[in-house]
Amino acid sequence: MLETTQTTADRPPGAASQLSGRARTRAAIAGALPADHAARAVAVVERLGDELDGYAELIAGPDDRVAGFLTRGEGAGFAERARIAFAELGLDAAAGDHHAALSAWFEHRRGFVKFEWARAPSGWAPAVACYFRRRPAVADALARLAELGVGPRSRTRIEALAGILDKRTVHFVSAAFRPGQPPAHKLYFSQLAAAGAREAVAARIERVFDLFEIDGPARESWRALHEPMLGPGEPTAFVSTSATGDAPSPSFKLDYAGVPAVAAARWSPPGDRPARLREIERLCSRAGAAMLSFLGVRFAPGEAAPAIKYYADVPRSSP
Repeated sequence: MLETTQTTADRPPGAASQLSGRARTRAAIAGALPADHAARAVAVVERLGDELDGYAELIAGPDDRVAGFLTRGEGAGFAERARIAFAELGLDAAAGDHHAALSAWFEHRRGFVKFEWARAPSGWAPAVACYFRRRPAVADALARLAELGVGPRSRTRIEALAGILDKRTVHFVSAAFRPGQPPAHKLYFSQLAAAGAREAVAARIERVFDLFEIDGPARESWRALHEPMLGPGEPTAFVSTSATGDAPSPSFKLDYAGVPAVAAARWSPPGDRPARLREIERLCSRAGAAMLSFLGVRFAPGEAAPAIKYYADVPRSSP
């Protein structure tokens, strides 16, 4: 996931790191991917090394099927270097042009890029995504996304989600790109679990399950684990969904902040939890973090259990 405020990157989840964000990202990616993909990935790390030294987030998934990293940057120069990295990973010019259009819309500010590889029976496949934290009004975002090819059914679903969550603005506007596929747009809506508001947040998310027509064991797991995932204080959780053209995604995702490894592993069946715990602890060790910065939990109709993904911020290096 992504930092949520201007100060999040200044709050290391663990002790100060002795390695730079670039070095930790390079080592993590080289250790997670086969040699041919690792070489390209490391080239991207070096291209964005200055940004990674300022902000780096490592990404992994169950059974080592996902590996990736995310960073942030400002200005047209950052956007251009990201575009070059897209091309180096096999994305066509349309993906770079689409990213450029989004970056220009948001004045090249508060931008993030994510590079991720997923393992499938046919091998490892790259994907990239961009995110912008500018909080546009929902109506303005939908109007602009219509110009970028998001159809009426998709916009209706996003508008319904925003209404359920009582949101007038979009926290993050995102687009994801895969070789040979059209872009998928994702919108993230924040839910602040402030004192006295937790029951209201839970009630809204219950209605999100209704919107996506998701019931059964996965929803029951959420009911049991939602409050423990929030933890103490007043954390912010995120609800997101995506759309490709006029095809709204059948799934939605929850991102919980500051999740210990033991808690994150509870989303898996009991027999799988030791393996999940080892994976999460390994990712945190690679990042130099005490816990996950975010845990992503995706719910889809007909799935007995949600899909999970791990995100760990790299603390800033010691002076």
